[in-house]
Amino acid sequence: MTAASDQMTNPAAFAFLVEQTSPIEAGSVMVAHDGTMSRRDKAEPIRFGFQFAGRTFEAEARPDEGKLLVKFTASIGVLPYSVENHPLRAKLLRVLSGLRGTGLIWELGAHQELRVGGRTLMDTPATATRIVGTVVTTLLPVRAYFDLLDEILNPPPPVEAAPGTALVAG
Repeated sequence: MTAASDQMTNPAAFAFLVEQTSPIEAGSVMVAHDGTMSRRDKAEPIRFGFQFAGRTFEAEARPDEGKLLVKFTASIGVLPYSVENHPLRAKLLRVLSGLRGTGLIWELGAHQELRVGGRTLMDTPATATRIVGTVVTTLLPVRAYFDLLDEILNPPPPVEAAPGTALVAG
């Protein structure tokens, strides 16, 4: 039997959870490899991931002056150098400049890796549901930017005519 399945029948784990104040905040309880539970230091960041708009985000939440600061970022792709693909670079930079004022920021990694992310400050208690709700509320108004970036980076293939036929422009 695994430690995870032992938790369901582990009276000590159940007793530990009953003794905790409600609501139990995300990251406040730690489960050891043997299935025992203990309180976790609130100063340690909570690292997690989630998917939104077809992107996998990496996130970190940490206490900040009585609130919870949540930072999140996702890899969008590679920003080509002008010599490689000037039109694509120009399009991407135009879209990225449109992120000003949206709460999202973009940055380039060492190898032109383009990352887009943001941050939000939320009140406690920091339950998992409240963290996800706050992050999604931050991202929903800017979802179209992710769709536009996908369209630019992954354009549909050109329509090809079957051999022996002509394309008719409509």
